[in-house]
Amino acid sequence: MQRFAAIQPQTDALAAMGYPHAADLPVIMGDGGTRFDEDANEFLYERCLGYWPPAVGGQQPPVTPSSQRTYAQALADFLSYAWTRNLDLKKIDYVRHIYGRYQSEMMAGTWSVTSCALSPSTVNARVDRACEYLSWLADKGRRLRFSVPTEDRDLHFGSASSTGSATRTVRARKGRARPRRKDLQLPTDQQLGLWLSDLERRHGSAMALACELVLQTAIRKAELIGWRVDTIPRSEADWVIVNPTARPEDQNIVVTIRYGTKGGTFGEVEGDKIGPEREILVPLMLARRLRDYQHKARRRSLMVLKAGFKGSELSRRMSDPHLFLDERTGLPIGYDRVTNCWRNVDALPFKGWSPHRGRHWWACMKLWRELKLMEADLKYRGDGAGRSLIAMATDIIRLEIKDQLGHLDLATTQRYIRWVARQLSVALPTSYANYLNSASADCADD
Repeated sequence: MQRFAAIQPQTDALAAMGYPHAADLPVIMGDGGTRFDEDANEFLYERCLGYWPPAVGGQQPPVTPSSQRTYAQALADFLSYAWTRNLDLKKIDYVRHIYGRYQSEMMAGTWSVTSCALSPSTVNARVDRACEYLSWLADKGRRLRFSVPTEDRDLHFGSASSTGSATRTVRARKGRARPRRKDLQLPTDQQLGLWLSDLERRHGSAMALACELVLQTAIRKAELIGWRVDTIPRSEADWVIVNPTARPEDQNIVVTIRYGTKGGTFGEVEGDKIGPEREILVPLMLARRLRDYQHKARRRSLMVLKAGFKGSELSRRMSDPHLFLDERTGLPIGYDRVTNCWRNVDALPFKGWSPHRGRHWWACMKLWRELKLMEADLKYRGDGAGRSLIAMATDIIRLEIKDQLGHLDLATTQRYIRWVARQLSVALPTSYANYLNSASADCADD
């Protein structure tokens, strides 16, 4: 079904084939990977490096490497669809072909590898890339004018550095797929224990510890992969404990992370994007376990490298700064391997349990513990319990949860409040519940 494919380039191989290429950008290959698609790759070059769409005053900031790959994959999917459906890219329009057919078929599952309906967020991203490409072709004079109907929408947003939210009016494409409103499904403590035990048995203690770091700190996969041996200071004397009067099992240290963080990019080191710095809290007991892993199990993993590498290459790999190493190869644990190991266990709590759900679990457990202390007072308020819950939960999310997650949009905040309200059996005000439903439909999850 996929006539076109997005590949990460091997510069030497492309040069030998006689194809031009912008270093480090993904490329689109057609005809089963044998033809360099000139138009598609010129578009990717200009779009990913910020030359298109035109910006006032010059070039726009470049697209991050992870988004570059996503853009290329989305464009390859659209080109495959157009080729399979025999659509002429020089003549198709938005209403009949993009909205009426491409988007509709993805939503119905008739254009899907699994024959299942794709998520609205995936559909919207692919349609956006298709519209951008057709608009770019029109700008270049390579097709008829391409028009996309738009409307003004108020977008609610926040950031990792602010405690409030703001509203900005943006021009949005009409006909966007509406996100499906789903309540959060989270595992029980028993399910988590069984899952972690099974994960360690199947994939090793290093992977289990890495996944537990996600659960206890809510870091993203990219931040986990970029975690360094010196992310936590080597000497415990240099650790800053934020709550020194608490019991040791409740104490947290503050840690600064920058590799793989969401936001702008300040270059790349050892394959990891350098993003904006963010301070997070790491449980003291977990920090000690990470230190013990670094001094013992990680060193054993490094010894595996001696079987496959020699000389300067061995020295370079032995000095790799990434904390988590694959016990089988001694190499840094990769992005896809985290997801595969996380899901590939017999004791998976439920279908859909993922590292991203692990971030939700941390946030909801943090919110749950804090509000559980106020449960009696909440229920005492009777009809006013719902509004009190909203106020209390919102303060906890803004002051304690948002900075740790690094980003939290309005829809996610509402899902957390709705989840904890159900656990505490506190009814939300009808007017606010209605707002939750309408706002959640227009906001994407983080």
